[in-house]
Amino acid sequence: MHTAMYRRKWRLLQKIIMHPHLLSSLHNLVFKRFIYVYDAGFFGLIYAIKAMIALCISGAICYALLGAEVLIWSVMMAMYVFFLNGFRSNKDMDWKYLVLFVGFVCALIPIFGIWEESLWLIIPSMILAFGIGISEVYDSDLPKVLTLALINALVANIYAGSHPETPLWQCVAAAFIGGGVSIGIRLFISFGQYGRFIQTQFVAMLFELSMMSENLGTKDYDTIKTQTLNHISLLKSKLTSASAKIKDAHLIKNHKRALFYLYKLESVCYVLDLMNYYFLHHRSTLLLSAQKEMTKNLNELSHIFYGKKPSITKQSLHNAMESNADSEWINALKIFYSKIESFTRVSSLQSQAFVENTTPKSLKNMRDSLTDNPYPLFYGIRYAGAIGIAMFFAQFFQINHGAWIALGVVTMMHPNIGTIKTNGKDSILGSLIGLLLGVGLVLVAWDSPLLYIIFVFNLFLVVYFKTYPFVLWSLVFMLEFVLMFALVDNNFIELIAYRFGDILLGFLFAFCISKILYPRYSADELLPQIKLCLEYFGALTLDLEDSQNKVLQRQNKLVRSLDELSILIEQSQNDKKLYSPHILKLFDTLMQDFYHLKEALILLCEKLADKEKSFDSLLKNDLKALRLRFLMLCAMIESQPYYFKTDEDDRFLLKDEHIYPIVREIFELQNRLYDFLHTTLGK
Repeated sequence: MHTAMYRRKWRLLQKIIMHPHLLSSLHNLVFKRFIYVYDAGFFGLIYAIKAMIALCISGAICYALLGAEVLIWSVMMAMYVFFLNGFRSNKDMDWKYLVLFVGFVCALIPIFGIWEESLWLIIPSMILAFGIGISEVYDSDLPKVLTLALINALVANIYAGSHPETPLWQCVAAAFIGGGVSIGIRLFISFGQYGRFIQTQFVAMLFELSMMSENLGTKDYDTIKTQTLNHISLLKSKLTSASAKIKDAHLIKNHKRALFYLYKLESVCYVLDLMNYYFLHHRSTLLLSAQKEMTKNLNELSHIFYGKKPSITKQSLHNAMESNADSEWINALKIFYSKIESFTRVSSLQSQAFVENTTPKSLKNMRDSLTDNPYPLFYGIRYAGAIGIAMFFAQFFQINHGAWIALGVVTMMHPNIGTIKTNGKDSILGSLIGLLLGVGLVLVAWDSPLLYIIFVFNLFLVVYFKTYPFVLWSLVFMLEFVLMFALVDNNFIELIAYRFGDILLGFLFAFCISKILYPRYSADELLPQIKLCLEYFGALTLDLEDSQNKVLQRQNKLVRSLDELSILIEQSQNDKKLYSPHILKLFDTLMQDFYHLKEALILLCEKLADKEKSFDSLLKNDLKALRLRFLMLCAMIESQPYYFKTDEDDRFLLKDEHIYPIVREIFELQNRLYDFLHTTLGK
């Protein structure tokens, strides 16, 4: 009787699990709504596999040479080397930052290990915290290095208290092994997909575009066009997913240039689509020869991705112009070849635009930077104050391993209070779920090999989920934490409860000190960021006015500054500080105007690439007028004297049919920006 009942329940369960709608919904949830957003190209997956290989090799070497006591240092350093990604500098700087990190940690381990549970430890901790805050003045990547170095230094303090019998030199040696092995694997070992991804994807896309060209005016054209547009859409999702921001020497070779190539190819696709209408209604020998040449040129572009120079011919354009062909067809050909030439220019003369070399700064430069924007100094003071107070609190009340409270401060500290609140909520929620899940798994799999398997697999997830939402990463990190304590101590639940409380206390210190000492919200940064964007717009028009050598560099900086402004607007709407909800909503409209302004200026850049020399003097006058208006908008923001007229008054002299409409659009968008600053913000 019972057996029959169990069988019926089992069949019912099988039907539920194998239901096609359920499987489809699960697939949509896991892949389309999750993995495709954060790791569409599986870059994070491959990066995490590479990290696990480094962890295993460094752990094996450390175990063979130094034993199991300091194994954690080797594994931890290997993991942190792979956490140090997303540098804004070019990849040639990666090894310098990584070597600096490993060297710094090896130097800090003895200092923080010797001063275990000492008040003197507050001094180096505050110095490091102050350095994290102010180091952005020198380089925007340096705070990442110093933050992870401080975390490792605090771990050294905790480790020295728990393992007083272990010599500190062994900890240093293990850290050096883990750091050295992982740097070598990260920088010098490549998997196939790492070096070949852009090459294979873009060559395939160029082949699809050549097929579009070859089938212009045929019944197969629409099918090929749909396939190409789907490929472009998929590649966009891969290159803009969170995992694509991982900075690895072999991951995506020159990520920003790849994105630029992608948008260029998308514009070529749309030009071919315009030509298809012409091919459907016209057929001639001239058209067929042009079609063959366009197909050949698109295939030639694939040579760029093999390090070769493409051989581009324009005979069909010359033939069309000599035979006085239809003006619509000639204009379509001109647009097509301007896109092709723009693509080849990016691959050769202007490729340096995508290399983000950091400019060395002198002490005078840094002093001047702090004079203009003293907030990094204030943030350094706030950071040092929070660390110092947290560690003094732990020492005063004789809390064991007070460095855990300082770790909580480091984990939560951020220049922006809104980000601290958001990260704090995510961290507490994720950690609580991870804590409960970890305790449950340990109770179920206690004294079982399954616990070790879960531990290793979850360690992989700690690396892989670094680019996923913070709440998810906090969950797997706390789960790993619980499993690690369970494997080394039978009384792990009490230890975990204390450590969770310490980290929660650290979060409260970070939040309260940030509210009291030089508080800063996202809304405070809106106007400075808007001014920075306007300065980049002005610099871009100046480059167009003088020469086009640095145009792509300016575009690169402009796009990045607009992305940062968009994030600030979103955070400000959550904070609801400084501005009313109505005004904060109007910032969304401002953001759309900025995006339209960016598109218009980039389009103007392309149009001016082949401008006639006879227009130079007229063009310079118009560009100078646009640039001056950007400067006046900056003056408005800083409450300086300015002069801004919203009427054109025939100030633009070049009435070229291709250039003047774009200039006029930029002019109107500048008027909209002026109206927002003057009417909405009262500037």
